[in-house]
Amino acid sequence: MTNHSQRPLRILQLHNEHQTLGGANLVIEREHNVLTEAGHDVRSFFVESSDYLQRSKPTQLTSVIWNHEANRAVRKLIADQRTDVVHLHTPFPFMSPSVVRAAKRSNVPVVMTSHSFRIPCIVGTLRRDDSPCHDCVGAPLPLAGLRNRCYHDSFGASAALTASSILHHRTGTYNSAIDRHLALTPYMADLLVADGIDRRRVVVHPNFIPDPLADRATTGSEPPRDGAVFVGRLVDEKGIETMVEAWRLLGPDAPTLTIIGGGPERDRLEAAAPDAVRFAGEIPNTEVVDALERAQVLIFPSEWPEGLPITLIEALATRTPVLYSDIGNFTDLLDDATCGSSFTTGSPASLAETARTFFARTTTEQTKAGEAGRAYYDINFTPTAALGRLEAVYNSLVAIAGELDPEQPDSSHPKAA
Repeated sequence: MTNHSQRPLRILQLHNEHQTLGGANLVIEREHNVLTEAGHDVRSFFVESSDYLQRSKPTQLTSVIWNHEANRAVRKLIADQRTDVVHLHTPFPFMSPSVVRAAKRSNVPVVMTSHSFRIPCIVGTLRRDDSPCHDCVGAPLPLAGLRNRCYHDSFGASAALTASSILHHRTGTYNSAIDRHLALTPYMADLLVADGIDRRRVVVHPNFIPDPLADRATTGSEPPRDGAVFVGRLVDEKGIETMVEAWRLLGPDAPTLTIIGGGPERDRLEAAAPDAVRFAGEIPNTEVVDALERAQVLIFPSEWPEGLPITLIEALATRTPVLYSDIGNFTDLLDDATCGSSFTTGSPASLAETARTFFARTTTEQTKAGEAGRAYYDINFTPTAALGRLEAVYNSLVAIAGELDPEQPDSSHPKAA
């Protein structure tokens, strides 16, 4: 891989691992690999939530607000590595944003990736009681999360996270101590700005994946695609109920919908689903890619903004059109790609009509949408594109010693990052 950087950099990755490994872990691993392959010295420091959950309640709660142990560890790691840039991923809940102050005390610039909406929202979902909620975004005193016990329905945990949010907003940890915020989508970038972050500090840096088709032999005549596929965890906020009901509205001639994934809603939904819906359970990623290549369309009915799900990028890379909820996080990203169509979030009737319209298109029209998605992937979501964005951000900060760069490109679209 070509090294786009001016010189090899010493990069320290920071992350709070949750009990269940999520998409952020995969992103961190891939960024580590692509940077290392380009010649950079990348080291990692992870705090594990499972470790802190075995400690006393007072220790847990105070660590959420200011983790002295992590702060000291990061300062030592910076000194040992002679770090050029600290790249913080998720400091919540137990690592705490105190690690940002450790880096600044060591005069090292800080980049932070927002994998969810945890800076403005203590649970990171912008949802409460199964409905969208922006009560804490930009609030002078964001107490709604505490009043509603948003974090695991716990007053103590919600109080600690709210106290941390207020402290680090008020003291400038988020807006002045973090030199660049990397948002996965334009929608996420706008949310950070609405929450008080200087737009000049926000850059759109989407997730990326290695080309899933790179090692696959191509033939002159690919088998015809058939039906629809969904990939994801079977939980309410993913819009599974909406999708299954939409397929019921499509009637007896509905194309096959294959649902890949597991979760607490599977048994109930499978028992009530129409004949055209089949549940494949959890399968290896290579088989997920196979399923996407065989499908005419990916159904993405999520009812919360999420971050930037890898499944969407895999669909673009495999030339699979997408029918997606009209939440800004997805429409801002996918409308420009012309790789599918949006429908009204949470509306089975709207999804059914959108699906009916899609399946009535000719094979040529469907193929054209898939090719548009692939072109969008090639520009924005490859390892090469990601490396170029990361090196541009890192080098600008190293060159100007943490000061804002007035020449930083506009952050309203991933192509501009």
